[in-house]
Amino acid sequence: MLIGIVPMGGSGERWAPYPGPKELLPFGLDEHGRPLVIADHVIRRMERAGVELIVVPVRPEKATLVLGYFGHRRPSGATMVYISAPGP
Repeated sequence: MLIGIVPMGGSGERWAPYPGPKELLPFGLDEHGRPLVIADHVIRRMERAGVELIVVPVRPEKATLVLGYFGHRRPSGATMVYISAPGP
C-alpha cells in the first residue's frame, strides 16, 4: 500500500489577515471550472501516483475545516485520515 503524508499543522501566521488555513486558500480551477485550494493540487498528484492512504497531520484549531473540506474518501478511492495533537 502506498501512503502519502500532507502536513497541515502550521499556524499560518505569515498569512495574516487571511482568515482560514493556508492549505484551503483558493488556487486555480479544476477541469470543470470549479475552484481548487492549494492542498487539492498536492492530493491530486498523490492520487495520480497511486497513493491509497493519505495521512494529514493537522492542528486541532483547523481540523474541523480541513476535514469538512476533504472528508474521508477521495473520488479515486483513496482514504484520508487525520492526526491532531496539541503543540508542535
